[in-house]
Amino acid sequence: MKKSKAKGRILLALILALCLLAAGCGQPSGSSGASKGAEPGETSGSGELEPYDLTWYVLGPAQQRDNQRIEQEINKYLKDKLNVTVKMNMLDWASYDQKLKAAIAASEPFDICFTGVGMVDYVLNSKNGAFMEMDGYLENEMKGAAEAVGEDFLNAARVNGHIYALPCNKEKAVSYGFVYNKTLADEYGIDMSDIKTYSDIEPKLQQFMEHNEELTPLFNDNSQNLPFVSIMEMGANPQEKIGMILPDGTVVNQYESEEYKAAYQQMRDFYNKGYLRKDVATMKDGQSQKSNGQFFTFPVNLKPCYADELNILAQGKGFTLAQVDVTDIYLTNALGSMQAISRTSKNPQRAAMFLELVNTDKYLNNLINFGVEGVDYEKVSDNVIKLIPDSGYAPNMQWMYGNQFLNFLNETEAPDKWEQFEAFNAKAKQLPDFGFIFDETPVQTEVAATLNIVKEYNNVLKVGAVDPEKTLPEFLNKLREAGSETIVAEMQKQFDEFKKGQE
Repeated sequence: MKKSKAKGRILLALILALCLLAAGCGQPSGSSGASKGAEPGETSGSGELEPYDLTWYVLGPAQQRDNQRIEQEINKYLKDKLNVTVKMNMLDWASYDQKLKAAIAASEPFDICFTGVGMVDYVLNSKNGAFMEMDGYLENEMKGAAEAVGEDFLNAARVNGHIYALPCNKEKAVSYGFVYNKTLADEYGIDMSDIKTYSDIEPKLQQFMEHNEELTPLFNDNSQNLPFVSIMEMGANPQEKIGMILPDGTVVNQYESEEYKAAYQQMRDFYNKGYLRKDVATMKDGQSQKSNGQFFTFPVNLKPCYADELNILAQGKGFTLAQVDVTDIYLTNALGSMQAISRTSKNPQRAAMFLELVNTDKYLNNLINFGVEGVDYEKVSDNVIKLIPDSGYAPNMQWMYGNQFLNFLNETEAPDKWEQFEAFNAKAKQLPDFGFIFDETPVQTEVAATLNIVKEYNNVLKVGAVDPEKTLPEFLNKLREAGSETIVAEMQKQFDEFKKGQE
C-alpha cells in the first residue's frame, strides 16, 4: 500500500513537471520577449516578441492626408525592433480633448495618448486611474527616455508620489515677450531691438498705426495670455483658476492682485486707442488672421527660435516673423507636453518600449515628425532638412512627439538651436512652487464654480473689451461668493506641507 502511494506521488510529480515544461515551451522564445501585461522590467524569458497592435492618440492639425503612408514606414521599421504595428489617431485641437475624455470614460482600449494641463488633464486622469504608473518602466524599459528628460522634470511630474506620463524633452523654461511681423517692421522702420519691458511696446504700436490702418497692431484673443502679468501665469496653477503663489510662499487670488488690475487697465487703454480689434472678444477669424500675418505683434510665452518655428509654417505667405523677450527666464512646470500609457492598454510594457524608441531613436523620431526623405523633405546636410511643400505629411508638432533634441533642423532655423535650448534651460530661475501640484479634490466644487466665472469675466477683461473699473469688482465679488477664499486657503495649506517635505 505504501509502495502504491509512493508510485502515485512520483507519477503526479512527473505530470506536473511535464505540464510546466509544456507551458514553458508555449512562451515566445527570445531574450527580450515582453509578455502581454508584463510588469516593468519583466520579460517572457526567451524568444521573439509577440505581434502587437498599438493605438496612439496624438494631437495635431487633424489627420494628415498621407498619415497611412507614414504609419506603414513606421511599422516597417518597428517590425524587427518591437514587432509592433502602430496606429496613429491624429486629432485636431478642437476635438482632441473631447474625444479622449469620452474614450477614457468608456474604458476604450488604447495604449498611449498626449496629455498635459489643458488637454486630457494629466493630474485629474492620474488621480482617477486613467493612466498607468510609469515609475517601474522609467527605471527599465524607458531608462534612456528618463535620462534624457532629467530627474528634475520627472520629479516635477509626480502625482501622489508617482509619475503617470513622460514629459517631452524640450525647453524646460519659459520667458515672455512678443512675436512680431519683421517684414512690416523693416518696411516701416520700426526698431524692436530696444524693447526691454512690456510697456516699451506702446510706441511701436502707435508707430505701426501711423503707417497701416488696416491691420491689427496688437493681436490678442481669448487664447492668448494676458500681457504684463506673465509671471503670474507661470507657476503651478497655469490654467485660468484662482490661486497664485508669490515668491515668499504666500497664496493669493491672482485676480485680486494689483498686477492683474494694472494689466486689465493697460489692455483697456490699448483697446480704446485702437491697438486691438473692436470685436476682439467675439471674433471668429482670429487664427486665420494670425496665420496669414495680418497683425503687427502679439504677446506670447517664448523659447529660443520660436519665431523660426513659426516661419516654417509661414513659408510662401510673404512675411517673416521675429521675437523679442522682455522677461527673465523661469523654469516652467513639467506638465505642458506629456505622453501617458492608458490603464486600458493590453500591453503597457510594449507601449513603454515604443516610447523609449520615440525618445532615443533618431531615425524613428524624425520619421514621426517629418516623414520620409525624398517625399516629405530633402536633406540639406546631415542634420538639416528642407520640407517639400504639400507632401501630404507635415504635422509640425515636434514639441509633442518625443525628444526634440533628436529633431532635424529646418534650413530656415538657427544652426545652433539645440545649443540655445540648453543655454536657455541652464539660465532658468526656479520659482518656489516648481514641482508643486495642487490637489483640487477637497475644493472641487469651488474650483468648478470659480472656473466658469473666470471664463466669463477674464476673457473679456484681458482683451480690454470692458471697463475694469466697473467689471473687475463684480468679477471679484462673484469669485468670493463661489468660494475663491476657500480655494486659496486650501492651496496655502497644501503648499506649506509641500515646502516642509522639501526641507
